Amino acid sequence: MTFNRLLQLSQKCYQNPVRSIFKLDEQLEIIREVVYNKEGEKQKVISSDYKYDNKGNWIYKLQYIGDHPEKVIMRKITDFDNTN
Repeated sequence: MTFNRLLQLSQKCYQNPVRSIFKLDEQLEIIREVVYNKEGEKQKVISSDYKYDNKGNWIYKLQYIGDHPEKVIMRKITDFDNTN
């Protein structure tokens, strides 16, 4: 599978086939997902804002459903030096 800035993914669910279109940032994190039902109607838009540390790890993610903030995830990344 190749990664593009805009990915189209078809998912076949047991009862409700849907299609999602994803947009990725430069770190290949999903920043926008548009979900369509089997009739091709837009069901929802999920978007995410990320903040990264100086090593390129995301440490903060704010996720929206539509225009409404839905979830905040904060991570603490610990690097271990294995040069013993």
